[in-house]
Amino acid sequence: MASRTTEPCSCDTFVALPPATVGSRVVFGKNSDRPSDEVQEVVYFPAASHKAGDKLECTYIEIEQAAKTYAVVLSRPSWIWGAEMGANEHGVCIGNEAVWGREEVRNNEALLGMDLLRLGLERADTAENAVTVLVDLLEKYGQGGNCMESHMAFTYHNSFLIADRKEAWVLETSGKYWAAEKIEEGVRNISNQLSITTKIDREHPKMRDYAKSKGWWDGKKEFDFAAVYSYVNTARMTTSRGRYCDGYKLLNKHKGNITSETMMEILRDKESGINMEGGFMTTGSMVSILPQEPNLPCIHFFTGTPDPDRSVFKPFIFVPNITQLLKTSSPTFGHDDPVKKKPRFLTKPDRRHELYKQHESAAVVMETFKVRWISVQGGDLGNSLHSWFADVMLFTIQQTGALKNIYVVHQCAICSASSMHTVQKCQGATIIAFNYFPRLRHGQSNFCPVQPRVPKAWNGAGQTTLFIFCNCTSQTLGVLLNSPRTEGMALGQSTPSNHNCCSWV
Repeated sequence: MASRTTEPCSCDTFVALPPATVGSRVVFGKNSDRPSDEVQEVVYFPAASHKAGDKLECTYIEIEQAAKTYAVVLSRPSWIWGAEMGANEHGVCIGNEAVWGREEVRNNEALLGMDLLRLGLERADTAENAVTVLVDLLEKYGQGGNCMESHMAFTYHNSFLIADRKEAWVLETSGKYWAAEKIEEGVRNISNQLSITTKIDREHPKMRDYAKSKGWWDGKKEFDFAAVYSYVNTARMTTSRGRYCDGYKLLNKHKGNITSETMMEILRDKESGINMEGGFMTTGSMVSILPQEPNLPCIHFFTGTPDPDRSVFKPFIFVPNITQLLKTSSPTFGHDDPVKKKPRFLTKPDRRHELYKQHESAAVVMETFKVRWISVQGGDLGNSLHSWFADVMLFTIQQTGALKNIYVVHQCAICSASSMHTVQKCQGATIIAFNYFPRLRHGQSNFCPVQPRVPKAWNGAGQTTLFIFCNCTSQTLGVLLNSPRTEGMALGQSTPSNHNCCSWV
């Protein structure tokens, strides 16, 4: 029986292709917005071969297994089989969105949109092949089932943004009907609404006939998928208020200069609602760099923790002999899992993984000492770069008198010398330790040429320690944050400003 359910706004997915990006690369990003108490894990599954007749147990139903599945890395709610977003060994990335429209959403258990997403990654080596995999499975098994670990119904249709090294596709569904749009350049985003209008490159063979039979389309006007299958005013879709529109504007604001850092900043944007807070919040984020040169590896960044503004994007690259991601994998409960029992969701086990627990602890520390994360660019202060950093240091120490230790990590020897001179005039921290990389010239590119090292003084790090990162790249932070003494304590990432130097406090 069809049913109406609450339609919370959640999730945003983005893609940028040359010439909108810097360099010959595709940049993909997604925020997964889910119930605030839901744990999202990051997991890896290797490629595998399967016997004829093998069955595959998805979240709710069993389907036929494919002869071969590709290696995948997934960010997913820890209670489901599928995923909110992920990538495979061939550089295919997929993110999905909840969408609603004229067609009623049904509660019958079938494949979740998140199941379809994982199946597309496991079975397709290009973005377009993933479209084929998804629509074939949709036709055969349908979509449906509760998408929340709760006795309350949360069901929806699905849209998908699929990208590879060369192109991207948007696939939007309404029940078993669907339309797909190919993107070969520029920018595109999807949110919680149908967005394919008159540019339809592939479609369900009976999509238009079904719309006519329901009285949604007269067969004469130009066919507009979003307008016909939903209530969206497509003429105002990119100008009216809302997360889809705001995401569109943010992408176009940076068009021609989009990098992975740009995408991370878009995902961290709270004013637009893209970085969501409240009962539904951003519980996991992903950014991928897909170089068009086939000899270069794709790099996939995941937070594995809520709120990208308080999380580090950690890199993943497909290489031989990958071990399981133990610190971001949730505990499993086998057949005793409440998801597998009927009636479902009578209890809710503790699904927190190690990184999630560390993130919770760090959040408590940050709230306890009321440490604010600020980003100030040198040009905004009207001073030279080094005077600017000195001002930031002074402000930091004045605002954090309750802190015992302040560690400043540098990739620029010039900034280090300047801030050392400044801090000698300050009082408010018992220990001030500096670590910089002397072989990295100021203004150099985002790739660190030397192996970052953890300072000896770091051994004193405790709950009264503030970490400041000056111009540190994701590579540097990955090394620093994976050291036994610092894991979970520093949850910030610097981003280049117009002076290629920025501090997160």
